[in-house]
Amino acid sequence: MSNLNQHRVQESDIHDCVRKCHIIPSGEIIKVKRLGAGSFGEVTLGEWLGSPVALKTLNEQNGSADLSGSSTKEFLKELRLLADLSHSKIVRFLGVCASPPCIVLDFYSHGSLDNVLHVQKAAITYGQVLSIAQDVALGMRFLHHRDILHRDLKPQNILIDKGLGARIADFGLAKTLVKTGVSEEGLTGTVPYMAPEILARQPYSFPVDVYAFAILLNEMIASERPYDGNEVDAVVHAVLSLDKRPTMGSCTPSMTKMIQDCWKKRASDRPTFPHIVSDLK
Repeated sequence: MSNLNQHRVQESDIHDCVRKCHIIPSGEIIKVKRLGAGSFGEVTLGEWLGSPVALKTLNEQNGSADLSGSSTKEFLKELRLLADLSHSKIVRFLGVCASPPCIVLDFYSHGSLDNVLHVQKAAITYGQVLSIAQDVALGMRFLHHRDILHRDLKPQNILIDKGLGARIADFGLAKTLVKTGVSEEGLTGTVPYMAPEILARQPYSFPVDVYAFAILLNEMIASERPYDGNEVDAVVHAVLSLDKRPTMGSCTPSMTKMIQDCWKKRASDRPTFPHIVSDLK
């Protein structure tokens, strides 16, 4: 174990960024072991006041006192969002350390849904699939009600607790849509979960998260990664030119219809999360 003491972004910068979040003194945090890499740095298992926590730490080479680096901007964007989100299906934000700059979150013992499906290779029941789908849909309904696009919904960004409850995590690519409700940015997210309109570099909005939800849901049922792990170009060609989707897993007719509705090519034909939540009850 080691105390975190290597990297600094001015505490005043974090205060300016998020005035209402809890600042945790770095001396209260103990780093236990590395869990993996996040979008802007390292993800570590830590301990705070005797409880396990997850630490999302900005890489030292990415940080800068003037907050000009792209990874630093992503770190601060996620910090702003997490500090303002409180929902039972969203990862719980505990606070932030200024030096080193790290976001402190609840620790979820099963790790990500991706870990459950493809590392642990756990045999999850249809009832558990349905429960996880309900949790994710409830969290996404909340985000969309707040005008927030996640833009990277996938099993790696769904955390699973000891009771197999699901929490949505990783808001580094999230975007708040105001005024028009449309984003005109280029490719954003993870290709197998990207909606056709993103792959075609067209304007897009909330239905892209619904599409990603369908890919994620089918992945749970089929117990295999979408498109069999094909190369990016092959996936883009399959979706845009051939209008293909991942191989369907075996499930009930109603679930099959939901998945197929959610990954329809035309964004306006996809259901909204309020409808999905209702259908999953």
